[in-house]
Amino acid sequence: MATNVTRGYKLLLMSGNSWPSLFNSGCIEFYDGAAPDAHAAPTGTLIARMTQNGGGYTHGVPDNGLTYTVTPEGNIEAASGANWILTGIAAGTFTYGRLFGLDDTFLYSETDPRIQFDVNPTDGLGFFTTNQTPGIGAQYPCTSFLFAIPPL
Repeated sequence: MATNVTRGYKLLLMSGNSWPSLFNSGCIEFYDGAAPDAHAAPTGTLIARMTQNGGGYTHGVPDNGLTYTVTPEGNIEAASGANWILTGIAAGTFTYGRLFGLDDTFLYSETDPRIQFDVNPTDGLGFFTTNQTPGIGAQYPCTSFLFAIPPL
């Protein structure tokens, strides 16, 4: 799979929306099993979630949502002062992740902006971690986040 995006992501970005406006106050969730098409609802068990300060997160409510900034080089990074924490939610090993915006429907959608990615992929494009089995309630800081829109 590598990294996949939805039509909603492409259309919103290409029609003048800023990257942070698509994803600020959303979160990144990690699931086990085979990844579905990025337009589909997530499948598998929700193993972990990344939020600001590792706080609880309810979709559609901006509390503890992640914030981003665009660098002068055109890359996406965690906003200055952000403290992103991955928190284990269920037992298991996560294999893919999905970045959601605040208002994602969690249903099949061609209009919601989403970025879906493999965890520890062999092609070098995805999310990398030394621990894919965080354990329920365990928390791990995200020390860096970088997203680049090809070509690099």
